[in-house]
Amino acid sequence: MSDLRELLTSISDHAGVYEVTERSYVLGRRRVVRRRAAWAAAGATVAVVTLLTAMNLPGRTAPDPAITPTPSPSAVTLSSCSPAELPVHAKVRRDEFRHLTGDPSGRILAARGEDISGDDIVAIWTDDVPTAVVKVSDQVSEVAAVSPNGIVVLAGMRLKDGSRGQTQYTSLAWVYQDGTVTRLRGEDVFGSAVNTAGTVVGMAGRDLVVWRDATAEPQRLAVPEGATPGAPMEITDDGTVVATLYRDGIGRLQLWSTDGTSRPLASPDTIDGAPVVDSRIGQFADGWVSGTITTRQGETRRRYAARWHLSDGEVEWFGGGPGGVTAVNPQGWAVFQQDARLTLIHADTAVPVPGVPDYSPTTRTGMDMPIISLISSDGRSLVGSQTTLAKNMPSRHLLRWTCR
Repeated sequence: MSDLRELLTSISDHAGVYEVTERSYVLGRRRVVRRRAAWAAAGATVAVVTLLTAMNLPGRTAPDPAITPTPSPSAVTLSSCSPAELPVHAKVRRDEFRHLTGDPSGRILAARGEDISGDDIVAIWTDDVPTAVVKVSDQVSEVAAVSPNGIVVLAGMRLKDGSRGQTQYTSLAWVYQDGTVTRLRGEDVFGSAVNTAGTVVGMAGRDLVVWRDATAEPQRLAVPEGATPGAPMEITDDGTVVATLYRDGIGRLQLWSTDGTSRPLASPDTIDGAPVVDSRIGQFADGWVSGTITTRQGETRRRYAARWHLSDGEVEWFGGGPGGVTAVNPQGWAVFQQDARLTLIHADTAVPVPGVPDYSPTTRTGMDMPIISLISSDGRSLVGSQTTLAKNMPSRHLLRWTCR
């Protein structure tokens, strides 16, 4: 048995369950199913909130045989990954950051945090250099998305007007672009993704919508009767949207073309005998979109890293047992963890992903495990964080792994 196969078998049979994020995945063997889905016909005042001070700084069932994934045009060969800590501006508190994320290339990164005065900020890096510290409202809770040209979508909430007897909140969304933070129009809104044109896809109430720019009214995308959209969503530079639609509690991916028509992406009904109950979107690259497929049998849920080929409906998934996969990109690279180990896998390649250099605690907890939030679209870069526990004092480290 190969070292990689032993590793995958060990994860499937013995790994502890780490629900690192809602996007936790599980890895194992790969299969492919191809299905041709019929196309289905689908049919205020500008709220600009200047909240910032920007500081410029330097077929339905899988076939039995395993099938090797089709290589992507830009697929790379990797053998090692090395971590480095992101520099933080002197006026920012390093230990207050939440969920570092970035654009698909991994060049532009952003995270919600605090400055040394205790004010709420969003920090932005370009090519690992701090380029902006943006003061934001305390209603902003996290960075939701970053475009390849540096447009940042923020998510947050506030107490709902007129709520009585119980605490109720309404969700809010903002866009940071060209030195200005603009609140997106609509009620109970959430922005999930943004493209280089500044078009945002998300939710307004129960509707799937797009904002053509930061000051536009939300435009509803037609959803097939009986289906309910759910987050997250993604949008390409040409305006193609992919999101999950739920029917009777079962989630499947749906694609909306720029002409307004939509079609379902291929999905198996079962994997390894367990019914498929959910699918979620990741990121676009090379005509593929990555994401997850989840099965449930009794009380057992398994998440599979997956990718869909947009032109012909082909889907590939990487499946297995318990454990946690923290990210997957459209090439099919996926990071998963077993106990204290992180490994980057593609086909028959397994690359160890080390944590903070010179940090080797005798006992690990779920709190001090490295977390990978993004694999760049070319597979050469990982982005994430790790909390170290020295003398019972937690310290947050924002990390980029360079893979070669």
